[in-house]
Amino acid sequence: MPTDRDETHNSRINVWNGLFKSIGIRLVNPYLGINIVRLGAPNLYLGVMIAIPYLSQGMAAWAAPLCLSRTGHPHRTTQWLFVLARLGYGLLALVDIGYWSWDPPLAFLMAVILLNLPAAVATLSWQTLLGQVLSGERRAQAVMWRQWGMNVVGIGTLLLGGLIIGQARGTRAYGWMDLGAVLIGMIEVAVYRQFRITQPTERILGNPAPPTTEWRQIPGFPRFMLAGVVFYFGWLFLWPVAVRYQVDDLGATNAWMAYWAMTNAVATMIALPFWQRIRQHFSITWMLPLATLLMVVSPAGYMLAPSKWGIIGLNTIGGVSTAGFNFLVFIRALDLTPEAERIRLLGMYAAVTNLAAGLGAICAVGLMALGPISLSAGISSMIRLIGVGLYVWAGSTGARRRRRPWITRRAHARSLNP
Repeated sequence: MPTDRDETHNSRINVWNGLFKSIGIRLVNPYLGINIVRLGAPNLYLGVMIAIPYLSQGMAAWAAPLCLSRTGHPHRTTQWLFVLARLGYGLLALVDIGYWSWDPPLAFLMAVILLNLPAAVATLSWQTLLGQVLSGERRAQAVMWRQWGMNVVGIGTLLLGGLIIGQARGTRAYGWMDLGAVLIGMIEVAVYRQFRITQPTERILGNPAPPTTEWRQIPGFPRFMLAGVVFYFGWLFLWPVAVRYQVDDLGATNAWMAYWAMTNAVATMIALPFWQRIRQHFSITWMLPLATLLMVVSPAGYMLAPSKWGIIGLNTIGGVSTAGFNFLVFIRALDLTPEAERIRLLGMYAAVTNLAAGLGAICAVGLMALGPISLSAGISSMIRLIGVGLYVWAGSTGARRRRRPWITRRAHARSLNP
């Protein structure tokens, strides 16, 4: 087990690594939708661009345990995978600046695919590493502060980016942002190298040995995975619909895209400590459905054809709910998976949920050709609501044997000893 000093060091490295990751992501991701639209992409390309990263992440996550287990130095391999992923932003820059003239929308789409493949495997490795180098409560704190810090620097990056390229036309400005993301990505990898690993890497990243426990026999995990599949399908179902509505119907500029993303980040930053605090008093199995229920509001709002300022309101609610969902679902996944099987089970969960998310975005594009945006938004709301019910069902495993399933043992102990 890592010492207290090592855990403190790893917690700090985890936060600093997240800060640089956030800067790189915020330089590129908020503009991907408007970027490919400005390159002349049809709805199909837009939907595939949103779907393919999740599909590729799903396929990569399925193969990651075997790939990382067979390498002699899995932690070093993970570092190089992060390098390849961040260099992928340079491929986007080639298209945006104009050095690639043959079918720029398709080239842009392929670049998005290529940069996501190594990132998916590396991210799964990081998740598993975090489950080993930090203890349970320390891990929850580390995840919360990492996400909170990422939102702080992300807000600054979005504000600066919106001011610099807010009214820029064409795609050349995106290319310079892409190159900036490459540079920041190299710093991110340098920080990642500073993790202190006190256990053998074979134990951290798993072995290709036969599983000791069938995934269906792990209490709560099959229901949790089914809920994730349905909810992620409904979550991504809205994304191409929202981007096309923002760019075509509302005529959004780069500045508005940055401000909407910044609104979401501010709401997330403010909400994260709230979710962390109430998690200490209430069971995560009941807080997770609450967070997912709030995420039903956004697609329901798009049914009403919101204005630019209306989207700010929807993004505020979305930021609060997404902060809780991302934080709680990650902790819940770590809690449900046995340590010896964690990388295999996390890989399985990431694979099926990402595949479902990508399929949701593609289905949404097909539906956009058959009906109004309000129809797609309404279907997204219904699917997400079904996902909420499934998360409630997933959290009810063994509830009959618990006298107070909605209160944690810690809070219950406090009530007995005021």
